[in-house]
Order: sequence, then structure tokens, then C-alpha cells
Amino acid sequence: MRQLLFTVALIGGTGLFVDAQGPAPVTLVAGQVVADSDGRPLAGVHVSVRPAEGPSATVLTDPLGRFEVMLASAPSYDYILRKAGYFPLRAAGSPTQDELRLEEGAVITGHVVDDGGEPVLQATVTAAERNGSSPQTALTDDRGEYRLFVHPGNELLVSVTTSGLESARMVGAGQIRIEAPTHTLFYPGTDVVDRAEMLVLEPGEVRTGIDLVIATERAVRQPFRGLESVPSAIGIVADRDARSDGTAVIHGRVLDSFGRALPNSLVLLASERPGALTRMTRADEAGTFEFRAVPAGPMRVIGSKPGHSPDEARPIIAASPDTPSQVELRLVPWGAMGGRVLNEFGEPMQGARVQIMRTRFTAGRRTLVVAGTLTPETDDRGEFRVYGLEPGSYIVSAQVGDVAAGDADGYPVSYYPGGSSPASATALTIGAGQNLIAIDISLSRTTTYRVTGRLVTPSNQPSTITSVQLWPSQKSRATISVPLAAPVDGNGQFEFSNVADGDYVLQAYRGRLNAMTEGEFGAVAVTVSGSDVTDLTLPTSAGSRITGTIVIDAQDPGRQPSRANIEISPVPGDLDLAPAANWATAGVGPDWRFSFAGVSGPRRLVPTQLPVGWAVKTVRVNGVDLGDRPVLFGSDDQSLAEVEIVLTDRPSELQGSIVGPATGATAGTSVVVFSPERERWYPMTRYVRRVAARADGTFSISGLPPGGYYVATLVGSGGDDWQDPDALEALISRATFVMIDEGQRAMVRISSQ
Repeated sequence: MRQLLFTVALIGGTGLFVDAQGPAPVTLVAGQVVADSDGRPLAGVHVSVRPAEGPSATVLTDPLGRFEVMLASAPSYDYILRKAGYFPLRAAGSPTQDELRLEEGAVITGHVVDDGGEPVLQATVTAAERNGSSPQTALTDDRGEYRLFVHPGNELLVSVTTSGLESARMVGAGQIRIEAPTHTLFYPGTDVVDRAEMLVLEPGEVRTGIDLVIATERAVRQPFRGLESVPSAIGIVADRDARSDGTAVIHGRVLDSFGRALPNSLVLLASERPGALTRMTRADEAGTFEFRAVPAGPMRVIGSKPGHSPDEARPIIAASPDTPSQVELRLVPWGAMGGRVLNEFGEPMQGARVQIMRTRFTAGRRTLVVAGTLTPETDDRGEFRVYGLEPGSYIVSAQVGDVAAGDADGYPVSYYPGGSSPASATALTIGAGQNLIAIDISLSRTTTYRVTGRLVTPSNQPSTITSVQLWPSQKSRATISVPLAAPVDGNGQFEFSNVADGDYVLQAYRGRLNAMTEGEFGAVAVTVSGSDVTDLTLPTSAGSRITGTIVIDAQDPGRQPSRANIEISPVPGDLDLAPAANWATAGVGPDWRFSFAGVSGPRRLVPTQLPVGWAVKTVRVNGVDLGDRPVLFGSDDQSLAEVEIVLTDRPSELQGSIVGPATGATAGTSVVVFSPERERWYPMTRYVRRVAARADGTFSISGLPPGGYYVATLVGSGGDDWQDPDALEALISRATFVMIDEGQRAMVRISSQ
């Protein structure tokens, strides 16, 4: 072991005081990595080394399998070794490692199809020893392909497990048991384990062609078949074997979204009556199918084919056989994408977790949400494949290990094509049936740090909240907010690893206790800049109480709004200082009063629901008009007891029409009305509204506060994305400006372009 001590000189007589001992000593950490099978040196092994304190380092082994790196001195270091084609190793040891051994794996690959020759998706393929030990599993993809990474040298059984249709059977007087059977088939095609063929592989061997064929009825419950909501049946039967006293006939055809026939599609006929048999058939080469001897009543006809989203029809069948019921099923083709995950040295990364996400603007933040249910891991080649994607734009990320738990030191989540910030990601647009390939993601190793601390209650005791989140601060101007999460132990301790430099806010929130009461909450600003941030204390607060009254300002003194249609929420004015979501809501009691408890952070009282014909005139506290200003809550002495929300039955109204090359409105066209003042674009604001245009292109919006507004058309924006400030900014250049007076009606004509 070598220890190096550095000295620091005073510069320019600044009076800088330096401890005589100088900076903490550093140590040369070195070792060699070899193959466990034969001891040969392994080049290109990805070695991450982390001391107990201070930053970690990552290097690749040289052609002799050796590595060395300078790190803060410590009695022991954590080593994480990864190389595609080998099982990862995590170990603790001294600074000098004479030999770290990696076990080389082997690969079993093949296809799983049903007896109609169609791929079986999401089937679980397992390779294990005869006694069930050392199991390795993989899921089939949309092509029915699987790839198992296994330990060589042992005799292995390969099996596939699938889900059949649920069934109901009588187990006693008036008692029915619902069963969801799973079926296991052993290679090369037997239900009996003693008849299975054992496989033995050498290190580095790739055994191909280990294919399995299963009966269709044993796989109809696999994901993407569209049968999740089929009522329980007493069984499933091929249509040719069905016995029924029905007399009706169903003719149908299965097409894709472009009108092309989909031969060999699986079609099921399920009665809405509990306990009925579910019948199964396949479409012919022209995509047509037929069910005969169908009983009268409501039915479900469900079609599916790998590579397409399922579709269903719900015909009500008449008893007459003379007029067959006609059914057309349209299956929309999926999109898919595949690629590799590489480290910063261009080496493939095995076991990296890939997520496909879409951007969404919700609760005042632009965030990423996972699209679909698939989160694949890269195989021994560093490759991944994701399918079942609807047309749209996607962000792709990859991470190694558990980033939050520090299992991949120095590797934050990386976004395609290779940045650590979601704002730097390149969005990928995929069309119906499109297959994107070569989507390679480069992991970006950056210097990262730890954030540690303790979560305590208002009485300074360890909190029982089970997790904390680290959000990019609103002042950091992050265009997409993606939080890190960390668990809290029984002593209130928490730790975030792999935190990059930046401004953050640390938050803990218990969640709502009931509709009107938010739970314990705490927030503290954190700046990470070149070093760990440790020993933070995050205190929580029980929050403040808010009570108030609805005041009616009606032209007819006897007129009152419906209390059942009034809902109010304390909406955050600063998301750094308030919970990210799950805010309290309250209705109005018989005395026209409302109340909240446990409220923290700056809030605006916003009616989220009002009866038609009523609008907010003003919000007052102790007779003082709050206008649009938020009020800070958190402690008991910040509670408010004299809030008045004044409702008027004389709301202002904006009426208008869309003019352009075509008459009327295009399907999906809506109108957005928003204030020119950006500070009024807060969540659930009264100053930003959206309404669907009528078929003739006219529209109306009631209840806008008096003032000036931009008015523009919008086509096809789903969710809350239209409330994103960037989206509103983009509308200004083609918007029409209009003034709205209090209690008055304004008219406007806007362009459809």
C-alpha cells in the first residue's frame, strides 16, 4: 500500500489557514480480475471502487486484467465488477486485491410459440437444476424469443410457464372457487419433469434452438392478449368442440388499423353470463372467422394477435339464425424499439434496466411517467427490446443497479443518447407498427455525492414516514423534474447516493389522512456542490388549519348554488415548499363552512368545482382581499380562521367561434384562454382555461376573472400538457387578445391555424 500526502501553500498572502496535516491522505487501490473457470486475465472489466467516505471511482481493467485508482484512504473498499457475459460481483476488501474472480456465464436461447405458430408473449422461461436450485429466468418478447443467462457446468432443466383462462368450479353447496391456472412445459415438450431433456453448457457457450410449443388454451391469459377482464368461465374450448343449443351465428373479420386482413388471429367468444364456456377459434387467411350455435344474449368477441393491441366487440345476439351478426375487429399494430446500453468506454452493460417514458405536465411540474408495463434489462450482449408502444414521442433511460441505493457508484440514470439530465434527452417518435432499432444509450459516469440525514417529527423524534424524495429545486430551472427516492429506517435515517451537483429540495410527506387533512410534511433546500452533504435534519410539521365560509353574492337574494357541487383545495404556490401532489379537498357543510387541516407551504384557496352559472368574485381574510397572493402555512400559529370565498351568480363569459379554411371544428380541437401574466399560470388557476369546441366551431367559457386574455386553438393535446408554461408561450404568437370585464359577455373570433 502507498499513501500520498499533499501539501497546500498560502497564495498571495490572503491569510488562508490550512490545517498542518493537509488534506486527507489518499491510497492507491489496485488489483487484478481473472476468469473463475481458468484464471485467465480479463480485460475491459468495469470496476467501481468506493471508500467509506468520499467519492468513488470507476476504471476498466487493462489487457492483463489489472486496474489501479487513487482514492481516499480507508481500511476497506466496496468493489462492484461488471462485464458482459459474466456474472456481476460485489465484494468488500482491502486496497490491494491480488485476484478478483468473475464467473463466465453461458446462454440458452430459443422461441416459444403456440400450436397455431404464433409467438407467446411474456411467458416465463426458466433454467434450473433438477432440484429447482440456481434458477435463472427470462420473459419472451413480442417475437416469442427468450435469452437465458445461466451458470455453466450443471445439468439444467428448461421450462416455460404460462397462464390459461380462469375457471370456476363448484366446491360445495352454493360455493364456487375461481382458479387461474398456470401451466409448465419442460423442454423438449413434456409435462412430466422426468421426461425432460437435461442441458449442460460450457462457459461462454451459446445454445440456440431450444424451442417450445404450447397449446393455445394454455396461453390465452398472457399479457397483451386483452383478456384481463374476461368473466370467469368453467373452461375454454376450441370452437369445433363446443356444444351449444344456441341457434345464432356470428360472422366476423380481423383487420389491422390500415384495413389489412390479419390471418391466424386468435378470436374468443365469451358470454356475459357467469359460468359459460369461452369458445376459441382462429381467423383464416382472409382474416375471417365464424361462430355457430351461439345462444342469444350479450356476448364479447375478442381478437388478438402478437404485435397488435387487442380489440373487442360486444354484440347482443338475437335468437334467429337467419340473420348472422356481423363483427369487425380492428387491431392497431404496436411500435417497438431496441438497442444497447454501453458504458463510457463503449463496452456493453449487462443487467442495465431500461425504461420507456413520456413527458407529462401535472400538478405544476413537467415530469416523466413510465409508458406501459415493460421495464426490460439488457442481456449478456447489452441489448434490450421494448414493445407494445402506442404511436407518440418517448424518452428512453437506462440505469445500472439501484441508483438510489448506490449500487452503481457514479452512474446516475442516463437518458438517450447519453446524458444524465432528462432535459438533455432526445425524444424518439414512433408510429403505428414502427420498429426503431439501434437505440444505443451511453451511460454517463459523473462525479456524484451522497446526501444523508435524519427525518424527525415536530417533537424531534424519529419520523415513521417511510421514504423521502429529493426533487430538483424550482429555482434550478430544471425543465423536467424527476425525483430521487430513499427509504427511511427506524431511526429516521436516510441516504441518497449518486447525487449530481445542483440545487434540490428534500421533502417528506405522509400523504392525506382524509380528504380534508394533509399529513405530516417537511421540506429543506439542499445544494450539492463538489462534496457530500451529510447529517441533515429534516423536521416535519403537523401543518396549519384553515376554516372559512362561502359568501353568496346573488342578484336574487334568495338564490343559492348547490352545495354538493362546490369543492375547494389549498393549491401550492411554491412546489419546493409544499407536497408534490395529493392535496386536501373539501366540500361545504350545511352552514356554508369549510375546513382543512395539516396544510403546509404557500397556498392559494382555489375552488376546483363550482355549479354552472357561478364564479369566484373574491377571496378575503379578515375582510382583506387576497387577490391572487398565496398565504404561507405550516405551524399552528399560521392557521387562518376567517376566510371568506365570495361566489357570484353574474360570472363574466367569453363566447367565440373558430374561423378558417374549413367550416366548424376539427375533431379534438379545443380552445385555450390564458392571462398574459405568466405568474398567474399556477396549478388549477382561474386565469388559464380550456374548453372543447363544438362541431360548428363555436365555444363559450364562463367564470374568468376580469382582465386581458390570449385565446388560441389547440388540437390533440392530452392530459394537462397544455398547462405547461412552455406550451402556453408557444401559443402566444398565433393567439387573439381579448378584454373581459367583470360580469360582462365578450365576443371573439379566432383562427383555426
